[in-house]
Amino acid sequence: GECAAIVCGPGGETWTQGSSSNPFQSALLSLWISAWRDWEATEEPGTIWVSNDPYVGGSSLCDMRMAVPIFFGGERVAVLACSGHVGDVGGRTAGGISPGATDVQQEGIRVCPTILSKNWTLDFRVLNMLAGNSRFPDELRGDLQAQVDGLRAGTARVMGLFERYGRSVATACEAEVMRHTREATRGALTEIKKGSYECRDRLDGDGVVARQLHLRTRVTTSREKIEIGFHGTGASATGPMNAPGGAVKAACLVAFRHLFPDLPTHGAVAEYLEVGIPEKSFLDAHFPRAVGGSTAEVVPRVVAACVEALSQGVHGRAMG
Repeated sequence: GECAAIVCGPGGETWTQGSSSNPFQSALLSLWISAWRDWEATEEPGTIWVSNDPYVGGSSLCDMRMAVPIFFGGERVAVLACSGHVGDVGGRTAGGISPGATDVQQEGIRVCPTILSKNWTLDFRVLNMLAGNSRFPDELRGDLQAQVDGLRAGTARVMGLFERYGRSVATACEAEVMRHTREATRGALTEIKKGSYECRDRLDGDGVVARQLHLRTRVTTSREKIEIGFHGTGASATGPMNAPGGAVKAACLVAFRHLFPDLPTHGAVAEYLEVGIPEKSFLDAHFPRAVGGSTAEVVPRVVAACVEALSQGVHGRAMG
């Protein structure tokens, strides 16, 4: 399903993700925690932040994200984040995708990062505001409560590790995972033939204007990193076929992991990817651009284009 959970270190670096987490949503959560830093000012345990803001580490409005810092011995030792796809957040049409939308307000309520809970006590004013903007308020309440309960259970598990092994052992283990991840990623880069590879694709329209949206992907590989650029990609769409830059970067990471699925889920993998997104293209959505088609339409095209380009340098890996 379209849900994910990740565990991050005290500085926001991703340590791991849930074994059944959606790969794209997991990558997006990592970018969200890195791009938005309000959680750093949190000092009270059980403080949960909620957001669906597509322009700050998000994609589409129905992807609801939450994060909670974890404290041990009075110090922040980790951050736990999760995301889930909810059924409706208002807007012109049910389900979050309005084919004729020309701005994000027509797609539903935009929730900038907001505190939903303190000391694990929900702020029902926020919860009621969110539910009141949905066509299915009871279902939305249930979905959000499930995410809160998941964060609370995950926090208990993380705390259990620190209580059993101590902070020094837990930190040393994470450092070893990071070292191994970097070594494995460098090894993966040696399997890719050095060079530049391209893929060209297009979307037939944006739901409002009958014009093609061209997607140009160029991947340049070396032993040190992978550069992914989209120069020549079409301008911003009038309709909802736009994707925020964070969603595009997450899609690139998903594509790389698709070719090398044995890589650890540690955030160090992303250190070896450099993504360039043309300004004012339909891959660079900013407020108030409509983004309803980001997760369902644009992101899968970006993933496919990156896989196709990269597969030219690692013959056979993209098959199956």
